[in-house]
Amino acid sequence: ERLAPDALRETLGRLAEELLYPADALRRGLEGEVVVLVELGEGGRILDASIASGSGHPALDDAAVRAVRRLGTLGPAAAHKSILLPVRFRII
Repeated sequence: ERLAPDALRETLGRLAEELLYPADALRRGLEGEVVVLVELGEGGRILDASIASGSGHPALDDAAVRAVRRLGTLGPAAAHKSILLPVRFRII
């Protein structure tokens, strides 16, 4: 399922605060997008996060999953859903 546009925007904003770009990936100039499958339970609590589509770089994939798990919850509107969440790594 997809989150409503406002909920997605808010979730991506929170995710940006949790996302740590792996130092080795920065040094190597690695970029990419990871799509994380997020399983949500009661109240939108994150039960599981796994890679639906990887970036091709394990360090980025692992960092994306860790950041999503740190969110803890996506709120009651997301309860009992499975969603795909894009996580982008770009060096600016």
